[in-house]
Amino acid sequence: MSPAVQIALAVALVVVVFVLLLALRRGRPRDLVAPDRPAGGGQAEVLRLAREGRTVEAVKVLREHTHMSLADAKRYVEGL
Repeated sequence: MSPAVQIALAVALVVVVFVLLLALRRGRPRDLVAPDRPAGGGQAEVLRLAREGRTVEAVKVLREHTHMSLADAKRYVEGL
């Protein structure tokens, strides 16, 4: 295999790994503590609502605390 092909394969591998890492990171919420809210309250409330099956309310609270997109917050709550 020529050196040019080896370099192209290495670059392609690095790009694929980078894209996969970004995709995995995108699903994670940011810190649930907003500057104007007490620490710990948001995370506990989201978890409680999710366990009670109140996913709409859990998504709403999560988005208020993290400013996540609707799709990301829904995916996160469903994963709980």
